[in-house]
Amino acid sequence: MASIISKRNSFWFIPIGLTLSYLIIHDSSWEGSIQLHTIMESIATTLALFVGVMALVRYYSSPDIIFLLIGAGFLGTSFLDGYHAVVTSSWFKEYLPSDLTSLIPWSWIASRLYLAVMLWASYIVWKRVDDFKTNRKQYENRIYFYTFLTTLLSFLFFIFSPLPPAYYPDYIFHRPEEFIPAVFFALALYGYLSKGKWKNDNFEYWLVLSLIVNFVSQAVFMSHSLHLFDVQFDIAHLLKKVSYILVLTGLLISMFQTFINEREQRYQIQKANQQLETLSYIDGLTGVTNRRMFDIKFKTESERARRNNEELSILMLDIDHFKEFNDNYGHLKGDECIMTIAQELERNIKRNTDLLARYGGEEFIIMLPKTSIEAAIQLAESCRKNILKLQIPHESSSVSNFVTISVGVATEIPSEDFNYLRLLGAADKKLYVAKEKNRNRVEY
Repeated sequence: MASIISKRNSFWFIPIGLTLSYLIIHDSSWEGSIQLHTIMESIATTLALFVGVMALVRYYSSPDIIFLLIGAGFLGTSFLDGYHAVVTSSWFKEYLPSDLTSLIPWSWIASRLYLAVMLWASYIVWKRVDDFKTNRKQYENRIYFYTFLTTLLSFLFFIFSPLPPAYYPDYIFHRPEEFIPAVFFALALYGYLSKGKWKNDNFEYWLVLSLIVNFVSQAVFMSHSLHLFDVQFDIAHLLKKVSYILVLTGLLISMFQTFINEREQRYQIQKANQQLETLSYIDGLTGVTNRRMFDIKFKTESERARRNNEELSILMLDIDHFKEFNDNYGHLKGDECIMTIAQELERNIKRNTDLLARYGGEEFIIMLPKTSIEAAIQLAESCRKNILKLQIPHESSSVSNFVTISVGVATEIPSEDFNYLRLLGAADKKLYVAKEKNRNRVEY
């Protein structure tokens, strides 16, 4: 709790401190130069490139669409920052259609707006994480294509298009166009704050700090810049690099935590393998995991889900009126029925992380890590419908002329006081409700 309060306080102290510093220095007579500007933008280019590469390394080590967009965003920003540094240097000013008083501010805006939009987009697509998981390659191709296209168009625009004035000395805000990227930084900031993951996720905390610095840089400092290379101009450029370093800090911490988590997972797997050497964990009839193995895997997965604050779903399935099936067709046919059901359930499971087990008699259970209640219900309905499509005769059933199943679904994000028996009990209760409601149904 103290950590959350400290983080929340930093969200106030940073913008207030930066705004007060603006009030102190805004009348300073400091004057930078085009050479200093080129050096600063060269540093910004290097930082943005490094952040983009690190974000993509983080993405490919543990796919998360947020890191894909941030990585692509910073790569595109690095190219725009580099372009900004080159074309606004003293060596190129004679070869472009606009003078430096327009070219420097507007090429700055291009880089800032691009990054702001990509950071805002990273929050928006976070809500579509389930769609991303099923269409990952498609998302990657689109994002990389749009990154390439938008940066290319920016290059061509500044080469061939004359630019309007960027400074308006008679206005309260001398560079009002700075509020365009500021709005998108603010939208991204609001999104990540309302998301709330910054409370437990170090990367998102540092990302929020970066968004705060970016917003103040645009709305407070650069918008009040009266001419090129004044103190507001140079501090805004400095704050841009600070914002990059903040994101990089969050990435490095996140990658370290991922490494620690992966190492812990490997340890748990090794421990489970040692137990497998002395015990058999495969159901002899169906060939699927038995209850003993399920209990071990479930406890391990519950702990991992608790550490990563991820959803964990359970499906508990029961063959309807199976006693009557055995009485009518005999136990050999009953065994064949159970084996057929197990094979069909295995066909419905698509991910290696999901686990199907025979839980006892005619009862099966499926564990679904990183799965929302909606996705779990969808899988449960798919299993129920596909079992019915098998058309295994069951004349003694009061539900259908064919074998059917009932399914109970439960989902939880394990907390510190999580008890795995509670989640199993919740799924079992829902299965009981399904039986009470005439079976052949999914309850959640």
